[in-house]
Amino acid sequence: MADLAGRTLGKYQLQARLGRGGMAEVYRAHQPGLERLVALKVLHPHIADDPDFIARFRREAQAVAQLRHPHIVQVFDFDAEGDLHYMVMEYVEGPTLKEVLDEHFTRGESLPVPEVLRLFRALLEAVGYAHERGLIHRDIKPANVMLDPAGRPVLTDFGIVKMIGGAQLTATGVGLGTPAYMSPEQGLGGSGDARSDLYALGVMFYEMLAGTAPYEGDSSLAIMYQHVNAPIPSLHQARPDLPDSFDRLIATALAKSPDARFQSAYEMLAALDALSDASEKTTGVRASLFPRRKKSAARAGVAASATARPGETRLFGLPRPILLAAGSALLLILLLAGRFVPGWLNAPSPAAQLIADGGAQLATGNYQLAADAFTSALKVEPNNVMALLGRAQAQEQLGQVSDALADVEQAITLAPENPLGYEERARLNVQYGLSDDPAVVLADLDQALQLAPDSARAYFRRGWAILNFPLIGDAPNPQAALDDLQKAVALDPKHAEAQFTLARAFLTANRPAEALVPANRAVELDPQLSAYRRLRAHIQAALGDFHAAIDDLTAAIDREPAPKPQAALHAERAYLHHRLGEAASAQADIDEALSLDAASKPAQYVLLLLDPALPRPSHDEIAQAADDAPDDPIWQAIVAELAEAP
Repeated sequence: MADLAGRTLGKYQLQARLGRGGMAEVYRAHQPGLERLVALKVLHPHIADDPDFIARFRREAQAVAQLRHPHIVQVFDFDAEGDLHYMVMEYVEGPTLKEVLDEHFTRGESLPVPEVLRLFRALLEAVGYAHERGLIHRDIKPANVMLDPAGRPVLTDFGIVKMIGGAQLTATGVGLGTPAYMSPEQGLGGSGDARSDLYALGVMFYEMLAGTAPYEGDSSLAIMYQHVNAPIPSLHQARPDLPDSFDRLIATALAKSPDARFQSAYEMLAALDALSDASEKTTGVRASLFPRRKKSAARAGVAASATARPGETRLFGLPRPILLAAGSALLLILLLAGRFVPGWLNAPSPAAQLIADGGAQLATGNYQLAADAFTSALKVEPNNVMALLGRAQAQEQLGQVSDALADVEQAITLAPENPLGYEERARLNVQYGLSDDPAVVLADLDQALQLAPDSARAYFRRGWAILNFPLIGDAPNPQAALDDLQKAVALDPKHAEAQFTLARAFLTANRPAEALVPANRAVELDPQLSAYRRLRAHIQAALGDFHAAIDDLTAAIDREPAPKPQAALHAERAYLHHRLGEAASAQADIDEALSLDAASKPAQYVLLLLDPALPRPSHDEIAQAADDAPDDPIWQAIVAELAEAP
């Protein structure tokens, strides 16, 4: 097929050919209406000779287009012009995983084990998500994994093999796919199932660690013969530094019989988690860059405890911006466990066990027991800084904010070189309105950064405060917050709350396209937190992708335990269904929202849009409603549409 660069297919202007293969060519293209770059995969004309091809192509493309996952390339459109059939996809700027591996291996290097586990975990989550929806990839390989500038792996080409006939054999007698990564059943002519994808992932895992694929040969048939007949090679021979558990995972993934393999991506993911733990024990370093979190009572109860505080409930039943208590408790636990020990904590402490008990109670949400344990520690050592900071955490959660501030003040007096004390005092002052002077708050935040200039946490705290409170000027300043928040995530890309807050800052600054990357990262780091899903839904809605926004709102609803926030999420989803013309779905969501919270203002306003016959608020009331959630694009759209209605 001749180079199509410079041509227009449909509404897409092809700019440059990015690559070509046996099935298709890929082009970077410009979509004028949305002013964005997209990737066009143009299938070779001869592939469409099959009379059943067009129907199969449309059916599979529609299924693939329903996949919305941060590690699967998004399909936007599919069409044909003449004999050229093409798919329009998200454009991911960056190298393929194959190119990255080739570069490392050329230099005689291998990918760091933590990076391998990070990438592999993300790919397993993506494949598991697709398998749950009945879609098999059938051609997983490093060349089909893109890495964006932030290092996010994105799996491409879902459904392509099936679109062109997954069981078809080539002239060599080998099923369509890539021999080095094909399962034995595919090599024998079968189309394969979900376990074939897991086999291919096992091959990739071996290659990423060992530097070569497990089976190599002079021809496709020679490679496939080994997949079917040769013993599974030992990773330990190539990497004797790795624990035996790595070999066991690969042996299960590459079992000749599908029944002997992992039966699902999530089963393989569980084995990966165990393997990460083994790596940690062997090396002393946490291997996974995607930390797994147990959902503690502290985290699950954040919204409930926050909304119970006077004056903190917002329009949508969600708390005003606060720092998650679980995050602060985690910092204390790390300190108590000795994984981060500042100079002022080096001395052995007779109160250490009591402090450890208090930290454990904090982590599980037993705040009164935590306060009692820290108080007991202070009876043993009245000047123990960690006991003071720990008790302050517990007192805050019990609503005793003034007592918490007093403990933090004493901690600063005892350990003026400890940045955490200044950060906590600034947070309490600004979050609870205990100080009317922004200069006082900023001075504490600046002092924390002077004491810890490379602290992601300190940059995050200052950026968070500037974003949410009028510390610079008469209003919160998202633009001023961006610099600190970007430094925070650069210093610690695994800081989920910093990624989330950076996304909020970009969105509040009316830069939703830039907000999407940190929002995706936050969801990757903590996929169970409703607030992260909700924010990404707002960003997707601001970008005009209502379907993706609905998916995230659905995930947020599933993860939100409190009825008022659930009602707000249903109302937002109802509005997006309304915008898509899905009246029945919109009405069902509104009915559910009002059953959860009959006083839900978002639900009441969306109901007015669904039923124009209902009495409406005055224009002044509607105009004032816009100020209820000025940074929420969905609420702003609801209010704007209601204001424009006759």
